[in-house]
Amino acid sequence: MADVREHLDLAVEGAQLGTVDWDMTTGDLIPNEQWASMLGYTVEELRAFLMVDDFASAWRSIMHDEDRPRVKQLLEAHFRGELPYLEAECRFRAKDGRWKWFLCRGKVVRRDDAGAPLRTAGTLLDIHERKLAQEKLRRAHEELEARVVERTAELAAMNDALRKENAERRQVEAALRESEETARALLDVATESAILVELDSTIVLLNETAAQRLGGTVEELLGRKCLDLLPPELVPSRYARGEEAYRTRGAIRFQDEKNGRYTDNNVCPVFDADGNIVRMAIFSRDISDMKTAEAKLRREQQLLHQLLDFHERERQLVAYEIHDGLAQELTGAIFRFQAFRELLTRDPEEAWKTFDVGMTLLGQGIKEARGLITGLRPPILDELGIIAAIEYLVCESTERDGPEIEFLHDTRLEQLAPSLQTAVFRIVQESLTNARRHSRSDRVLLELRQDASLLHIDVRDWGVGFDPDEVQDQRFGLESLRERARLLGGQTTIESRPGEGTRLHVTLPIVECSIETEV
Repeated sequence: MADVREHLDLAVEGAQLGTVDWDMTTGDLIPNEQWASMLGYTVEELRAFLMVDDFASAWRSIMHDEDRPRVKQLLEAHFRGELPYLEAECRFRAKDGRWKWFLCRGKVVRRDDAGAPLRTAGTLLDIHERKLAQEKLRRAHEELEARVVERTAELAAMNDALRKENAERRQVEAALRESEETARALLDVATESAILVELDSTIVLLNETAAQRLGGTVEELLGRKCLDLLPPELVPSRYARGEEAYRTRGAIRFQDEKNGRYTDNNVCPVFDADGNIVRMAIFSRDISDMKTAEAKLRREQQLLHQLLDFHERERQLVAYEIHDGLAQELTGAIFRFQAFRELLTRDPEEAWKTFDVGMTLLGQGIKEARGLITGLRPPILDELGIIAAIEYLVCESTERDGPEIEFLHDTRLEQLAPSLQTAVFRIVQESLTNARRHSRSDRVLLELRQDASLLHIDVRDWGVGFDPDEVQDQRFGLESLRERARLLGGQTTIESRPGEGTRLHVTLPIVECSIETEV
């Protein structure tokens, strides 16, 4: 049994689990050293801290007020046999006063003949950093949603302003029909281009804005034909618009684009007292800035939705990995150890076989946990720096029967800020993965170098290559490379042709560790 206990202690320590053993007949509650260390106590300090008149008082002094009623309800349900075991996320107060998140699992391991619990054992897993990361991701998600709402509100405001301007324009058009003198007064104060022409396009009235756009003064342009002042390529379309307004006896609205400038135009027939069309009023407003703003807003909205999708997919992937991997392994191990306890007295040989299976599952769980940690932020980045982390990637790729990788680098890169280190690591990781999976090249050249204020990442292979123009937008790997670089103010260039290999070049602005810390 001593060996069993030693193996179990090693497994718990390797999995970084705290344990607690509660003898309900004596009220004695025994934590292990791992849990005490997580909270900043020694075992003796924590045990003395918990040794009060009753168990509820002990938890009241160390468990967060918001969590205690929920945990108590789950614990009592388990004691009554309504739940097979207790599982809850809750906060405990550390010795330094901070609250830390733990995933608590517990189970009654011995009951009396009446079914009352006599002894309960449980484990505590430190999930504080994961909860902080989830909260940070939630806040980022809410911030992105708020930005989408804000941009949408701006667009709605622009649309309202446009509708208001249209209503004002209709009022101007009605005033023109009532009186030419009213039209003249309106033309003098209008901020958009306004022209009143005879049916043969002779200019009768125009304002300063219209004169400037036509390349003259008001005095110079009065009496000239408007169609003669337009570029030849616009004359047929403008003549057709006038014919349409005359034929339909209503205003015609259209937009023009010339040399990158956009105008919103209205051609309105002017009637005499007998209802005959005698003239045409032409209004033209420069909407280039509005078009640019709308296009920018659409791009930002699209980017925000892509980022939301990106974060949601990352969260889903982590959840799937935990559910399908780590949780399954740990649950299986718990069941095996429970079975081991029950089989030990009546079938020792089968019990030890069950125990070995449980140990194997624990080992697999630890491996899964390390894989998850590496997926979120590789520990080697913080422990040894970006160069060592990439060297690890190179070795890992080679061990997977990948191509031979030559890694050239600048030793100054160790001073990069954490956010930039993570981006560089992910870009290199995705690039090497693509080269290993798709290039069929037996050699890859990876180079990192610093040039003034820029960091350059070059990944080149001599494989089958591809046509970048034919790569679908849904290729998330390449898109994530571009997006990571763009979010840090960098650029990505991909050069490739079928049969001539591929070269990926990424440039990123240098952000050093000390600068980011000050910010």
